[in-house]
Amino acid sequence: MLKEVEYYSEMIPTYISILAFATIFMEWGILGLLKKIKSHKEGGVSVLSAIITFFPLFVINSFITFTVMFWLYQYRVFDIGFEWYYWVLAVIAYDFMCYFIHFISHKVRILWCIHSVHHSSKEMKASAGARVSIFEWFLSPHLMLWLPLCGFHPFMIVIVEGLSQAYGIFTHMHQKSLPSIRFATVLEYLFISPSLHLVHHAKNDIYIDTNFGQTFSFWDRLFKTYQSEIAVEKPILGLVKEMNSENLLQTQTSEFVALWRDLKSTNNIIYQIKYLLMPPGWSHTDVSQTAHYVRKKALLNRAE
Repeated sequence: MLKEVEYYSEMIPTYISILAFATIFMEWGILGLLKKIKSHKEGGVSVLSAIITFFPLFVINSFITFTVMFWLYQYRVFDIGFEWYYWVLAVIAYDFMCYFIHFISHKVRILWCIHSVHHSSKEMKASAGARVSIFEWFLSPHLMLWLPLCGFHPFMIVIVEGLSQAYGIFTHMHQKSLPSIRFATVLEYLFISPSLHLVHHAKNDIYIDTNFGQTFSFWDRLFKTYQSEIAVEKPILGLVKEMNSENLLQTQTSEFVALWRDLKSTNNIIYQIKYLLMPPGWSHTDVSQTAHYVRKKALLNRAE
């Protein structure tokens, strides 16, 4: 069984990469024919972002992360086999790590500088899923790095990650390029749908910092970060801070530039550390506008 798992762990990442780029260009063509794309240049920037980040991610995940996972696996707490129920458990465990890393990427300013690149697209389509930071290599290993300590074999984790990434391609697709299907409400209790992930990418006050799940939506319900799409509130995509989503340099650096300005705004070392670790929008003045504050205010206004 281990040899079979090893074989698929070597093949799946390649297949997922091919699937991702095939989906991106196929959807791009369909949306182009339907004239549903507002900016072809934005899609080009997303693909270019994927290309320039592919090599460092490949090196880190294929060599460093894989080596560390095998080292950690020696000190595993449990001995987990390859029976089907362990695979289900591995999927759930990996998805929890996705939720956790995704959540802190929105709540820690320096991590948001990395993750914000993914949110800079103003249109939801498969290419937006490929829009990641050149520093993504710092975040992505943590999705699977610690699971071998629990007893999951590294080869198993690589396969589960591939399946999760494949599902992520689906949730980023433009609704016009998908078949005429809509997730039933009961399914959205379990799975992240394209609609729920569209909400996650929205910058509307009511939607901001919600739906962090990769595959499953029950994490968001459990930790009270769930938000369904509201009929009268059309999601508006992009970053709260206005920037040019068609400019590769701006998408990769704008949040780092903003952080640098905030660090220079004070000589107090405590405040500078807080600028690095507190949520985006935090300020040492009395004008903090964190996502938690903004969304709470929006919810109160809607309740009135």
